[in-house]
Formats: sequence, structure tokens, C-alpha cells
Amino acid sequence: ILTKGILLPDSDIDIFIYGNNKDTTIRRIIGAIINIYGEDVSIGVSGSVIHMTKNNMRPIQIISSSGMYADDILYNFDFTHICVGID
Repeated sequence: ILTKGILLPDSDIDIFIYGNNKDTTIRRIIGAIINIYGEDVSIGVSGSVIHMTKNNMRPIQIISSSGMYADDILYNFDFTHICVGID
């Protein structure tokens, strides 16, 4: 699911986390990605962003937000670098 669809070939996947239980949600997402792609997924942390990479997998960034609701992310998001390809 994470590698198919309308994404451009070089695009990454950003997953924004908001609300209360952020740590639990992040652990569940990391666990799900490792279950899909295997234990050899590389994981790095830079501030509030967790980077996950592996050959044959789109780079995934899990971004912890201070917002409590999805709207908080959308209202403060920088849309200048958004690019969507539709076939």
C-alpha cells in the first residue's frame, strides 16, 4: 500500500502524528512498517522527525506534531513543496 498509487517515483511518505498518545501511535506505526518491510529498515531521528529507509521502499518520515487535531497540521503546513502526480 505504501509503495503504490499516485506518488511520483522520487517522492517520500510523510505521516503526521497529532493528539494525545503520540508515543504509542509512533511505536505502532514503526512496528507495522517493520512487519511489512523487515527488521533491516534503517531508522534515524532528527528532532521530531523519524526517518525510515530501506532499498525498494519509499522513504518514510513520521513527524510528531504539537497539534491535537488534524486541522492543526493542515493550518500550519507549508504547501510550497507539494507535488502530486496523477496518471
